[in-house]
Amino acid sequence: LQPPLLRRSREHRHSPALCKTAALEEECRKPERSLGRIAELVETLAADPVVARPKKAVLGDWRLVFASNEEALAPFTSRCVSPPFGVVEDIFCRIDRGNDMRIIEVERRVGPFGNAKRALQARYDIVAAGKGSADRLAFQARWMDDPSGRETEPPSKEKVSAELIAAGSLIVLRDIATGSGSPASSCLVFSRLSPKQLARALDDLGVKKE
Repeated sequence: LQPPLLRRSREHRHSPALCKTAALEEECRKPERSLGRIAELVETLAADPVVARPKKAVLGDWRLVFASNEEALAPFTSRCVSPPFGVVEDIFCRIDRGNDMRIIEVERRVGPFGNAKRALQARYDIVAAGKGSADRLAFQARWMDDPSGRETEPPSKEKVSAELIAAGSLIVLRDIATGSGSPASSCLVFSRLSPKQLARALDDLGVKKE
């Protein structure tokens, strides 16, 4: 999955952690990306004590810029898209203070049909790290809005959890687990958007704004 390229975020060059964040975002934006380089930068950010991991660091609007594989992405989608008739064009995520999380999927459909938007509405929590462990973001879908805006059953109500690395303009979710299953080797990278940038992106994709 290779979502549209993003503009380089504004980073403070004097901070080593933020320089690593900028390097990761730049690598994720490349048409031909180095999986080894992305893994290396993610490990560096995870080990950096300067990287913030509080709940407030994840609040706001985010756009997917990298997915390690389809399995990692599946819990964040409607699972209604059926290639070759449609493909997942973009994924956005809105995380609010009230523990509400909205995952927006834009499907590009083949033929004379316009793009379609679906959204998973979920509740989330951040499990604080204990000694020797990492913070994890956990969420559970409550319902799904279909392309017409009607509330329907989500594809799954299993709890999803992932190790959380919050680093300024990026959040990284890795070792994603669903239900009672063990964490899989996986990684998603999201880049921060302003509300105006999210509205513009949805408008450019030809779907209804939030």
